[in-house]
Amino acid sequence: MPQKGLTKTRWTIDDACITIYPYRVFLIFSIVLGVLFGGLLFLFITIERSSANTMGSVALLLAAIVILFLAYSRTQIIFDRATGNMQQKLLGLIPIRTIPFDRLHGVNTVTQQYGGFNFRIFPKNNKYGKGITISSGYGKETDPNAVAFSQEVIPLIHEYIAQYAPLTEHTNSNITAYQYFNESAGVYTLKNKKAGTIIIGIVLLALGIHECTGSAWIQTNGTTGRIIFLLCCFGLGLIFLLAAFTRIILNPTARTIERISPIGIGNKKYAFSDFSGFRTVRKSYNMVYAGTEVQMYFTPPNIKQPNVMVVSTIRQSRKIERFIEEIKSIMEK
Repeated sequence: MPQKGLTKTRWTIDDACITIYPYRVFLIFSIVLGVLFGGLLFLFITIERSSANTMGSVALLLAAIVILFLAYSRTQIIFDRATGNMQQKLLGLIPIRTIPFDRLHGVNTVTQQYGGFNFRIFPKNNKYGKGITISSGYGKETDPNAVAFSQEVIPLIHEYIAQYAPLTEHTNSNITAYQYFNESAGVYTLKNKKAGTIIIGIVLLALGIHECTGSAWIQTNGTTGRIIFLLCCFGLGLIFLLAAFTRIILNPTARTIERISPIGIGNKKYAFSDFSGFRTVRKSYNMVYAGTEVQMYFTPPNIKQPNVMVVSTIRQSRKIERFIEEIKSIMEK
């Protein structure tokens, strides 16, 4: 049970209770802040010769901040089989969330946009939303703490949930009207809203062309910045135009899924039989949620690492669930 390291997830397992501490990284923050604040206080008292009365209130404020970070590292996620509830306790003392097991869907891996992942538990009414974090972040799947957590804790959580509401993979195989695919001759093509993407691509290319003329809006004496700006305009413009005309095609007869680019770059083709699951990646820019990327994983024969195909980016959890159900329905035909 590898639980070493100040920032790693820790947990305890009793006869009918799992207690998890997922925010231990705040312990490091509290130590760093404590040292930093202590140094600043020493500086002001010894060098600036600030009076004790003046610094007293400041010291109390800084100490309170350090204590709050330290206390937050003690936040608990508790799965109590006896009561049939999952409870989150802020600072290890204050209950801030209680969810019955029969409202929980299960634990999934959530991959971060900039790499790494953590484990989160999702309610049934929001299977592809933000979720509730129940582990620290990991840089790679072979992390000993992540492996131990996935082997010791997650199966037990699912066992607890199954006692109140059995875990089932729901697939609506009776879907007849598809919201996200166009059907023609038994082949399903992902709908692509081209207009907006094409307009953005054309505007970027037009801007790049304009800045190559004598009447360029941006005047600069340096050539490096100008070259970078032009490369961004032309590069992004082409990317948007290619994305507008790239197709995702599912063929139930041939039992294949294809990604087809207009110029052949990034083309992919996989057999349904090699499909190994979905994964969602929440994307954000400047801390603002920008949608969830739906990925399909395929493991062809003699391939160690799964191949990834990004099929769409969707914002709302219910739409993501419907989109995945439609893909499953097509693949089961």
